Amino acid sequence: MYTKRKGFTLLELLIVIAIISFVASLSAPIFVKFTRNRRLKASGQMLQSMFTKARSVAISKKSETRVVFFVDDTTEELTKNGVSTSITGVLNSIHIYRLDRSNNTFVLHEEPRLLPDRTRFTTPAANKIYIFLPSGELHFQGDKGNDPEESDDTDIVIEELSNEDKSCYIDVVRNTGRVVVFVRE
Repeated sequence: MYTKRKGFTLLELLIVIAIISFVASLSAPIFVKFTRNRRLKASGQMLQSMFTKARSVAISKKSETRVVFFVDDTTEELTKNGVSTSITGVLNSIHIYRLDRSNNTFVLHEEPRLLPDRTRFTTPAANKIYIFLPSGELHFQGDKGNDPEESDDTDIVIEELSNEDKSCYIDVVRNTGRVVVFVRE
C-alpha cells in the first residue's frame, strides 16, 4: 500500500524558486533607483544640518562662522581684519570654521564631513564659502565674487556617480540661512 509523505515535490520547489526569481528581477531596478535617490537626499540633508549648525554657532558664540565646500583637493585662505588662516580640504568635504575673536583667526569647529560614497559636488563655481554673521545673517564669498542671490544658478549641486540623470539641488536663503533641498532630473 502507498503511504503519503509530507513535503513538496521537486517540481513544486522549482516553480516557487522561479516565481521568487522573477519577482526579484522586477524589484531590483526599483531598489537601485531608491538607493540612489536616498543617497542624494542624505547628502542634501547633511548639508542642511551643517548650515543649521553653523548658523546656530554664529548666533550662540556671537562670532562669525564660515561653511567651506571643497570640490577638489586645495587650500583656501580665510581672512578677517587682515589676519589670514590657511585651510586645506579634500575632495567633496565640508568644513565649519568659527572666528576666534581673541586672536582673529578661524578655528575648526568640528571635524570635516565628506559627501556619501558615489556622490560629488558639481557646484557652478569652484570652492564656495558661506559666512554666517553673529546676527544669523548669511553672506557669500565665491571664487568669482558671484552672489547666489543675484544669479539664477542653484547655490550647490550634488550628483550621484551613475548613469542616472538626477541631482540634488541646494538653495540657501540669504537673510535666514534656510536651506532648501530638492532632488530632480
